[in-house]
Amino acid sequence: MIERSTLEAFLKAGISIIPLKKDKSPNIKSWQKYNKTLYQLGKNVKEFESVGMVMGDINGAETLDVDQKYDIPKKGEATLIERLEKKVELFAPGLWDKLTIATTVNGGYHLIYKVAQMGGSIKNRSKERNKASSSPRNKRSEILHSL
Repeated sequence: MIERSTLEAFLKAGISIIPLKKDKSPNIKSWQKYNKTLYQLGKNVKEFESVGMVMGDINGAETLDVDQKYDIPKKGEATLIERLEKKVELFAPGLWDKLTIATTVNGGYHLIYKVAQMGGSIKNRSKERNKASSSPRNKRSEILHSL
């Protein structure tokens, strides 16, 4: 179970959260409405086995989901996240340090950032060996963090 003070801090910061089960599936019937309104905590917070953060209109947040499970660099080569960091720094010096970066249970990363105007969700699914994938997620999508 997640501490109530942690959940309250997310909500106070304007971060739209939803309760998740340990398997990262929503622990409520419908989560989509929390793209427009913040979740209201009840007397107890037992439904929060984990926490999901809703991306989109409510907070202007997007996330880049960097999936590294198929990234198998050869000895001495940079990993996907290292290559991405180099590219970001090349084109936008200082931006990398401003990103919120969370690790995923599969060894990937979620790069969280805010945008002035929301775009659409893009899925880039590569399951070939040495072809890692990344996809930005925003409107009507969610990023799930297990705490």
